Amino acid sequence: MADGLLDGRRGRVVTVFGAKGGVGKTTLAVNLSVALAKLQPEPVALLDLDLELGVAALFLGLEHKTSIIDVVRSPDPPAITMEWAMGEAYGVRVLPAPPNPDVAPEVEGDGKIDPNRNYVEEIIEEARRQARWVVLDTGSNFREAAMTALDFGRPVFLLTTGEVPTLRNTGRVLDVLTTQLRYDENNLRVILSHCLQADRQKAQVVAGALDFPVWREIPYDGPAAVEAANTGVPVVVGRPRSPITKAVWDIAQALIAEVEEENKESMASGSKAVQAPKERGG
Repeated sequence: MADGLLDGRRGRVVTVFGAKGGVGKTTLAVNLSVALAKLQPEPVALLDLDLELGVAALFLGLEHKTSIIDVVRSPDPPAITMEWAMGEAYGVRVLPAPPNPDVAPEVEGDGKIDPNRNYVEEIIEEARRQARWVVLDTGSNFREAAMTALDFGRPVFLLTTGEVPTLRNTGRVLDVLTTQLRYDENNLRVILSHCLQADRQKAQVVAGALDFPVWREIPYDGPAAVEAANTGVPVVVGRPRSPITKAVWDIAQALIAEVEEENKESMASGSKAVQAPKERGG
């Protein structure tokens, strides 16, 4: 894939966030990236911003020598093209998380070479220049990297499960984002993960508990998810008939349709703006 987008537009960022671990965050981020790459012949990037325990590269079967820490340490960050050239699988460019948790502070903490820079913001902006879609897998916290990812997300996917502790944490996250940080609620998408197909009422129960609509559901398919994690072959590739695959394809197609609709509206608005002076002069 060539560097840079020929039409000059910036790539769309999709942020995947979870109130706790184990909700399927990385599974969605990885498989969504692969699905987007298969649906459109344009560059897709996956940035693993779970800086302490990120495993997105492993989910894609990548044995990488470079990571986000190499980008931050490079003389001229965020020159990431060469850094992630070795991290490409299934049409997705991947920037892995650091190999060890102890170096994470160099990216977003006290260990920064330049404490005045937001390295994650710079990296995301560079990724937007190079890819049409930029998927961000985040840590379950409110530190700089995760908050930067949340700011960029259009949309932000908030994954939850139906267990009471997870729902409680998800409710807290929604309160912080909507009440304290005043995020646009229309940009937040709650996704119910690990949903049993037979439990058709679960989404309604979860929506009622959160006082927030459930946008999509990802059915439970433990064997497929475990196999994918162990082999490094994404579910959408290795298990095309899995209910997880069907749900991820649906999400990817919905995102593409939204962008296409926005582009049509933008073109229509631009056309009206051009015609307006002529109408006034007539």
